[in-house]
Amino acid sequence: MATAKKAAAKKSPAKKTTPAKKTSASAKKAAPAKKADSTRNTGATAVKKAAPAKKALAAKKAPAKKAAARKTAAKSVTELLARGPLDAVKLLTADHREVRQLFDQYEELADREAEATERKQLAERVCKMLEVHAQIEEEIFYPAAREALSDDDEDLLDEAKVEHDSAKDLIAQIRAMEPDQDLYDAKVKVLGEYVQHHVEEEETEMFPKCRRRKMDLGELGERLAERRGVLLGDAVTGGSGSSSGGVTAVFGATAGQVE
Repeated sequence: MATAKKAAAKKSPAKKTTPAKKTSASAKKAAPAKKADSTRNTGATAVKKAAPAKKALAAKKAPAKKAAARKTAAKSVTELLARGPLDAVKLLTADHREVRQLFDQYEELADREAEATERKQLAERVCKMLEVHAQIEEEIFYPAAREALSDDDEDLLDEAKVEHDSAKDLIAQIRAMEPDQDLYDAKVKVLGEYVQHHVEEEETEMFPKCRRRKMDLGELGERLAERRGVLLGDAVTGGSGSSSGGVTAVFGATAGQVE
């Protein structure tokens, strides 16, 4: 029996050991390349993720930069007039910047929840500035522009007058309220948006057309400056008038800054 088992063992061939697979040179080279690709892809993904964050940060910084630029480059209309006469377009444009500065200041007060008295005082400055600006345009500039511009531009002047009326309605609402009431800050903000739209239309459409029509903008500028000074002086003195002191008294040193 033992002899039979030995014979069977001799007949069974020994199992061959499968040799380990050799890593080819090309495979070895491919592995680091794959790792490098993976690293690059990971880096690219990180860059892609970082890009929106950078854009968002830049978007947040943009308004602050614009506001800072306005404060840095700002000059009051009074300061500009002290250097010499301004033509009508330059004066009205400077007035626009001055008003914009006041709205920026109010927004800062609202954001930090400043005292009601402080916000009300600045809101009144905004309202008075807008009233004076609208009045000198309607009394002096718009009639002259209506005479000089073509019939096709009548709508432009009519729309400007309607925009003034809308702003005056909102000014009346703001003056009838107290700063602690609901929607007070919102109404001041919306007033700023109305004014900005009005300003853009004047500066991009109306003013260029007035320059092309060769209006006597120098003479108009003198009339606007004189009337503006009287109205701002009246706001302080109750009627005595002042062409320069009134501006400072009503709007103060910082409020009279323009971009």
